[in-house]
Amino acid sequence: MSANPHIRFLQRRQIDEQAWTDCIQRSPGSLIYAQSWFLDALSNGNWGAIVHLSPPPSSPAVPSAPEPFATGPSARPADPSAPKPFATDPSARPAVPLAPAPPATGPSARPADPSEPSATGPSARPAALAMRAQSRYTAVMPLIYNRKFGFNYLYMPNFVPMLGVFHESNPNPDATPFLAAIPKNYKLWEIDLSENNKLSPGPYHITERKNFWLNLSSPGEQLKKDYRRLARRMLQRAQQQGLQVIRNAPVETVIDQFRQHYQKQMPDISKDFYKRITSASILAQKEGQTASYLAQAPNGDIQGFYLLYKDKRFVYSVLGGSTAQGKDNGAFYLLTDAAIQDHSNSPRIFRFEGSDLPGIAFFNAQFGPHPVSYHHLLLNRLPAPFRWLKPRPPAPGA
Repeated sequence: MSANPHIRFLQRRQIDEQAWTDCIQRSPGSLIYAQSWFLDALSNGNWGAIVHLSPPPSSPAVPSAPEPFATGPSARPADPSAPKPFATDPSARPAVPLAPAPPATGPSARPADPSEPSATGPSARPAALAMRAQSRYTAVMPLIYNRKFGFNYLYMPNFVPMLGVFHESNPNPDATPFLAAIPKNYKLWEIDLSENNKLSPGPYHITERKNFWLNLSSPGEQLKKDYRRLARRMLQRAQQQGLQVIRNAPVETVIDQFRQHYQKQMPDISKDFYKRITSASILAQKEGQTASYLAQAPNGDIQGFYLLYKDKRFVYSVLGGSTAQGKDNGAFYLLTDAAIQDHSNSPRIFRFEGSDLPGIAFFNAQFGPHPVSYHHLLLNRLPAPFRWLKPRPPAPGA
């Protein structure tokens, strides 16, 4: 239970869709990963949030000074400007229908969550109405969950590098009170906070992780001057091999190429999850929020593939890679350069993502970005012997 009465945990079905979207869009720290449509697709609807609810506006006080002759012919006439009950101001937010709950049965059914209020019974409808009555969200912290061996846990799906707290106006919100409001029945956390979240020590173990950002405000040729020698050499090789960049490739093709060439290296990504990331990417593509590339050899072979998301603040490196031949020919260097050039001279920042892995970090560093850090949190309240299956990691540098 949170010490702040305005901070509470909501399940997906209790979340006001419009209030959520408004908060994320207003937030100076917004990320595409926090959009409800993206969370729905990647988590299969298995998410909730810690939400800071803005207190409902109170009616202006009416002067209470005593007046003579409160009754009778000299009584004061009704003031037409007095505030009306139930907010008749045109700017008042209209009620927004609650999002429907995910299917309760079938293979994709949402796992049971003891923290979720009952969907039936006499208290269900009033609770839903109460949520709608306070439908402005000042800040939100999405949480993706699952259930295994009878325990609920929080985790980050593949291709979702971080979430955290998103405040409607504060660019550096403190995540600490939101973490304190996470229901106790989530026995295991493995979550990542966005780079701009502040954090105080708590019962969780904190590990610092690295990402790389590249400011895209300069022209493409200027950005290219900061590429390291290896990147310039591999781009020259790709040109010599006659590789061509195919833009606006179908996202299904890019994801399928990634699956074919990396499923042995990433066996934990299931076929079902590939369907989810494809679904999310198709939605993003329809909204003009993707950039997708293929590197094609003169004989028609695909040697590289790259999928990115984009919004008004960022260009996000989502997934990509190359074939064995493409690695020799610099295919992914070619596609990364194409993505940077295509989005240069804009107010966005290129997020390389995944840069905590040494090999990926080395590759990303070839394009002249600057490092940024973010926090990974681990909290393990599982009972023995389950706790031993997920031990606390060693301290950094150990």
